[in-house]
Amino acid sequence: LTLNREGQQRLRRRSFEQQSHFTPQEGRGGLRPPLWPSRLCASEETMRVALPMISFHSNEGGKSDRIMAVDCHPMIEDGGVVTFATVGGGGEGDVRVWSVRMNHEEVDGEKSAIPRFCGSLTKGHPPTSVNCCRFAPDGARLASAGDRGAVCVWRGEADAGFWRRCEENTVERSNLPHADDVYDVAWHKTEDLLATGAVDGSVNVWHVSAKRLLKTIRDHTHYIQGVAFDTTGTKLATASADRSVRVYDLDVGVFSPNKGPPQGKKTKPSSKVDLSLSQPTVLRHWKASGAKDDDDHQGHHQGHHQGHPEGPHGGDDDVPRGEGLLPGEGDDEEAKGRARPHDRQRCLFAGELQYSGFFRRLAFVPRVASSSCPVGDDEPSPSPEDDILIAPSASARDAKAEETSRFGAVAFATADLSVGPVAYLPGPDGPAACVRVLPTSLSGARYFAVCFQHAVCVYRSDGDHPATPVALVRGLHRAALNDVAWARDASLLIVASSDGYLSLVKFKPGELGDLPE
Repeated sequence: LTLNREGQQRLRRRSFEQQSHFTPQEGRGGLRPPLWPSRLCASEETMRVALPMISFHSNEGGKSDRIMAVDCHPMIEDGGVVTFATVGGGGEGDVRVWSVRMNHEEVDGEKSAIPRFCGSLTKGHPPTSVNCCRFAPDGARLASAGDRGAVCVWRGEADAGFWRRCEENTVERSNLPHADDVYDVAWHKTEDLLATGAVDGSVNVWHVSAKRLLKTIRDHTHYIQGVAFDTTGTKLATASADRSVRVYDLDVGVFSPNKGPPQGKKTKPSSKVDLSLSQPTVLRHWKASGAKDDDDHQGHHQGHHQGHPEGPHGGDDDVPRGEGLLPGEGDDEEAKGRARPHDRQRCLFAGELQYSGFFRRLAFVPRVASSSCPVGDDEPSPSPEDDILIAPSASARDAKAEETSRFGAVAFATADLSVGPVAYLPGPDGPAACVRVLPTSLSGARYFAVCFQHAVCVYRSDGDHPATPVALVRGLHRAALNDVAWARDASLLIVASSDGYLSLVKFKPGELGDLPE
């Protein structure tokens, strides 16, 4: 892949090693409205892209089938060995573990960045699509979820080498049953909690060790396509095909020994955890100047699931929302005409007519105090006020925006969600499907990748700006992209596609920034 100075791509498939040009951002701005555009310019910096022709998952006919998710183990071993897991939609029902060496050198004539199959985890899912896989922050567990409500938690050791020998080692499995197909999962950063989102509109929060369901949320009216905990575990965000994102404040408590568990149920010592949620902050509309959005009121969400005015599939971008109408009244033109003036606002997120992807995987990006933070200093302690929420599948505020910038992703400051988006990240070819954050800070900044329909953009987030674009990769696959995953040392970005292949975007040491000492 090569990009010329106008940002156009030319695709060549002559070798595994290909190049693309960096595209750093012009100018800077502060974390405040009005929205800033993501502009890309030219540079001579290069990064390498590997396109291994490997059938990572196959369907019944032996043909490569779509890869639904990919995730890297948090440990990087000596020699730059990255361990990662993939799941597919071909009905095999297994989780496959791979490894790739990222030392940028040849060993015994073998090129680096060629994935090697290590083993598979089987007999956990029925022979249907597996839609998501995520390693726990400690690396000792792997959660996978798929169709027919199957959620599996695989238990091993924190060492990445254990997972590369998963077929030889004993991997324990526990099942957390869901009522319907599950599209996304998220681990809590500090507690033994797992959030799962299903197509029946429900979000479950589990205590994993106790196999106990702590909370079920049923505020959305359509598929749940993304769930995420913030960096401190005090917030939970959910994204749905009903064109809204809901953010909850979490309070994780411990049962009193005198009172015992709720409802008189007996629990194991490890399950003495209780969870309470606030009323959600609903993110649904671009805010008109001086307008008041009823969705921001605490508790207003209770009326949405009783009768969504657009129906489950959403409506046009510029029709009155009719949030104040009675259930069922919003489907006719007369009811739309009775909508309050401030209800005529443009939707933040694309509907199913504009975005037909499986996922809306959102993420919280921890911010640092300043981009000038000296390398080697202790990293600032994260706080919920410092997080930036990046939500995909967004639509531009201007209905007449150019075709190349009509859809993308939006950024919110969690310190005050009521002000609306603080940045809009336009996509080069349609709405974004997922957001993944690099687990480590580089040179005092955080990096995250936004996966669009056929492109991936890498952004830098620091104390000066929430999202500065630094790299763009596009034109690698023949089908839509579903997921991306970072190696912890920023040496590798893995891109998963529905065409059944992976792209490996390789960064040289220090190319994005220096790791903390």
